[in-house]
Amino acid sequence: METNKGAYLIAKSVSLPCFGQSYVAVGGPGWLKTLFDSEKMLQTLTLKILMNHRYA
Repeated sequence: METNKGAYLIAKSVSLPCFGQSYVAVGGPGWLKTLFDSEKMLQTLTLKILMNHRYA
């Protein structure tokens, strides 16, 4: 699950009764954007740390 947490949470949440329309039609839930933004930031920081360690 950790490798693609967003996809896992989307699949889990689409079965909830509160989603009558698709994510595309309604623009997606706010938590999904927050999750993807956090994952992107973590990936960027990890790459910077690895690059700094590599050339240190």
